[in-house]
Amino acid sequence: MSAQQGDVHNMMAHASSVDARHSVFSEVHGQQINGNHAIVNHYSKDIAQVRQELADWLTPLDFRQKQNDIYGNRQEGTGGWVFDNKIYKDWERGDAKTLWCPGIPGAGKTVIASHIVNHLASTLKSPSIAVAYIYCDYKDQSSQTVFDLEASLLKQLVQDSSPTFERVKSRYQCHREQRFRLTVKDVHDTLVSEIKTFSQVFIIVDALDEVTEERKKRYDVETNLKDEEGRTALSIAAMYERTTFVKLLLARNNVEVNSKDEDGRTPLWFAVFHGNIETVKLMWRPNRKIKGAGHHSRAQWSMEMQRSLSCCLVGMM
Repeated sequence: MSAQQGDVHNMMAHASSVDARHSVFSEVHGQQINGNHAIVNHYSKDIAQVRQELADWLTPLDFRQKQNDIYGNRQEGTGGWVFDNKIYKDWERGDAKTLWCPGIPGAGKTVIASHIVNHLASTLKSPSIAVAYIYCDYKDQSSQTVFDLEASLLKQLVQDSSPTFERVKSRYQCHREQRFRLTVKDVHDTLVSEIKTFSQVFIIVDALDEVTEERKKRYDVETNLKDEEGRTALSIAAMYERTTFVKLLLARNNVEVNSKDEDGRTPLWFAVFHGNIETVKLMWRPNRKIKGAGHHSRAQWSMEMQRSLSCCLVGMM
């Protein structure tokens, strides 16, 4: 047997006595692996905790539990019909920017809202798509201020989107360190800015009519904000004949009653075009300087309004 062969046999003989569990390789790499797991877990826990702290700092208002409760208590099969509705499909595709779902009290609007939230969240799983929601309640006016409602939308984006979390954390680091509270404008501007980073954002609001002004208290609401088609809240309320909202909006001193959309259409134009007589009566008053479409003279608009109203009345007889 050569010396080289003897060395090989000697190595093989000792090989069986090597316990890999106690080898230097296992010890070094085992500790590194275990250590890395510990670091990763600790790191993940810290990030989750920081994210939740930021979310709670924005507002204590949280609608997730309510969403779970409402959707969990629904009757099986309830609300499924809405997903076959053409108007809903247009809205989900993005062809329609606003989906208005009016109904009498007790009709099941809240359950349908929870169904839509669950459907969107479970089917549109993409980092570029966000789903946020609000459940208004007249019994909870003290906590459901405009600030908290807007902040709750931003809070949900922070909880669901890592990029949003990082941006908002960085943006308000000084505020938190110095214990400054945000203003409505701060929250609103940040929310709009973050919404623009997504390809699609779905916001579902239930029972919007339950947000009212308390005595001696006025909310700082952006009543003249426009959607992508240039329509204000007054235009949309006039279009769908939501007379309660029209009254509330017209009662505000800062509402722009003659605001025009991208096609030059005013809130009154929408009310007349859709034959919403009660809304027209609210808006068309001698002491109210309201105009129709921009390219109409007042006389022409008056004639068009009368003609439209006549058609509506004939259709209702």
